[in-house]
Amino acid sequence: MSGSEPSAEIVLSMIVPVYGVERYLRECLDSLLASGGPIEVIAVDDASPDGCAAILAEYATSDARLRVVTHAQNAGVSAARNTGVAEAAGDYIWYVDPDDWLTPGAVELVLDRIRRTTPDVLVVGYERSYWDGRRTVERLVAPGPALPETFTAQDQPRILTTLTLACNKVIRREFLAGLGLQWGSGWYEDVAYTMPLLLAADRIGVIEQVCYGYRQRAEGATTSTRSRRHTEAFDQWQHVMTFAADPALAEFRPLIFQRMILHYLGVLNHPSRIVRSQRREFFARIVADYRRLRPAEGYPSPGGVASIMVALVARNAFVVFEVLRGIYRARTVARSSVAGVAGAARRVAYWWQRHRPLRPRTVVYASGQHDGYPGSPYARAVPDVLAAVPLAEAAAPTLVVGDPLAAEGHPARSWPALRAFARCRRVVADAPLPSGVVLRPDQEFILLPPAMRGAPVPAQRTGPASPVPPATAVADYVA
Repeated sequence: MSGSEPSAEIVLSMIVPVYGVERYLRECLDSLLASGGPIEVIAVDDASPDGCAAILAEYATSDARLRVVTHAQNAGVSAARNTGVAEAAGDYIWYVDPDDWLTPGAVELVLDRIRRTTPDVLVVGYERSYWDGRRTVERLVAPGPALPETFTAQDQPRILTTLTLACNKVIRREFLAGLGLQWGSGWYEDVAYTMPLLLAADRIGVIEQVCYGYRQRAEGATTSTRSRRHTEAFDQWQHVMTFAADPALAEFRPLIFQRMILHYLGVLNHPSRIVRSQRREFFARIVADYRRLRPAEGYPSPGGVASIMVALVARNAFVVFEVLRGIYRARTVARSSVAGVAGAARRVAYWWQRHRPLRPRTVVYASGQHDGYPGSPYARAVPDVLAAVPLAEAAAPTLVVGDPLAAEGHPARSWPALRAFARCRRVVADAPLPSGVVLRPDQEFILLPPAMRGAPVPAQRTGPASPVPPATAVADYVA
């Protein structure tokens, strides 16, 4: 914590609803308060029953940028977020869940984009972090041409395919006030909040880089719990369809309808949400919404297995739906079993490779975006370097580029990437390494800032010291 004073003109208000997260709260607050700049953090203590109040008081004493608002009684996450918005002084709002975190540099990146483009809604990249160490970077929008810095949903309809997650949306406060949008109660409340934002915004921006860490807890979220409350998804989408009834939004209804039906099917197909005795009833409600809300002009086909599921909904074919789902799940379980055995074998092989001699002139570059490292005079494809012998006698240092994670896949699933990480002399990265990569004591790790590919000085350096010649580019430095 920096102990910084709040800025006279606050640009970004980060709102944190707090309830029962004593285990995670410090990590969250540290990530928010690590950055300078014109920010404030508004933590709404929703009558948390654990030690969260003491943690918030401690941090508020040390850093004036944190303000704590306390609910006398638990009112729920939606009410806590509404309280936070009412208290916010910043030009922009960012909802952060208290068991999640912002990645290093995220706040500065967001502030820079806000200053340059003044978007109504800024969608930022996020990463799911699982309890078993796995991490997955989620795709923000459907594949297509590069997005401009600002656009509307009419310009880029594929923005409506982004996950209806509030925590990776940074929202201009005046735009939000003009829309009159508030958080409603119920499960899947993000749906009814984020879809209208994207539909109404005149200026949408996207930052592909991961800015938000989205924790997937072992005990699961409430929406991964078997309950009749999953039917509240129907109410949330009804709010969206009512908003989209505006004639000015007519062109979006087919895509919104497709997104709605696919979300319903995602809830129904989730293994931990709808109990067997309630599946027919839930399916019947999907059929009812399909028939009641289907646009006269049709809707985009989702393709693949999803198109088959939607066709069965259109025909109210519940029995066939359940039979095909059973077959699909059986195949998935079988593939998972095979993958589990193969994964165990690769972990043993990785352990063995990490105990074999290093290749002294080999460097692995791992990009946070997995797009490789262009421009090095020592560039080689990963398989070519692994096959080269003897590397120790090479006339020039060898830089493994092409990024093993891009060319070969995650080391937990790829033999070439596994060997490359296990036996290289140095690992260079512009982002934290993925789970599964375990550096040896005799390996050197160089962590570069994401914006400094090609810069002469790394941000951090760990591992055994080694002489490094003068350099004008990262390619020369690591070589």
